Amino acid sequence: MDRALDHAGAAPRRSIGGDKQMVAVLLGGFVLLMVAMLAAYASGVRYNGSPSYPMGFYLLKGLDRTPELGALMFACPPDTEAFREARRRHYIGRGTCPAGYTPIIKKVAAIPGDLVEVGSAVSVNSVMQRNTDLAATDVQGRPLKPYQGGVIAPNHYLLLSDFYAGSFDSRYFGPLHRRQIIGNAKPVLTW
Repeated sequence: MDRALDHAGAAPRRSIGGDKQMVAVLLGGFVLLMVAMLAAYASGVRYNGSPSYPMGFYLLKGLDRTPELGALMFACPPDTEAFREARRRHYIGRGTCPAGYTPIIKKVAAIPGDLVEVGSAVSVNSVMQRNTDLAATDVQGRPLKPYQGGVIAPNHYLLLSDFYAGSFDSRYFGPLHRRQIIGNAKPVLTW
C-alpha cells in the first residue's frame, strides 16, 4: 500500500495548523521585504526600470552644488505638455515627483551658456553627442517633436542618454530647470 494514501485510498489532508503556519511565514516574509524596501528608499536607493541607462538600483545622492557636465542625474519632470504626452504614451510612469511622474535618469550634456544644435543628432558647442540621432516617430509610428536647440539659459541643463539611442530625453523635451534636478545617480546594482 502506498504510504501517501490513507486507508480509504485518498491523499491525506493538510492540517489547518500547517496552513496557518504557512500564511504566517509568507506574511512575515512580505512584511520584512516591505520594511527592507522602505529602509532602502529612505536611504536613497531608487530603481531604474527604463532603458535609458542600465536597469537596476541606483543611489540618489542629494545635489549640494551645481550639476556638472557628464554627471548622471535623477530629475523630476515638470508638468508640461511634452511630459503629459510622454505619460500618455507610457514613456514615463506615475511616480513620486511633484507633477506625479517617476524620476528620470540622464546625463548632463549641456550647462548654461552652451550652444545646442539639433539636426539629425544633437551637438553641444559643435561636438556631436553620442547616441543622439533624432527619430521622426516613436516605435508605434507616432510623431516626435524635437527640441529646437539654442543657447542654454541660466539655471537650465540639457539632459541626454548616451547609453540608449531611443531614450526620451532633452532631444524632445528641451532643457530642464535646476529645480527639476533632484540629485546624482550612483549605480549600486545594475544589469
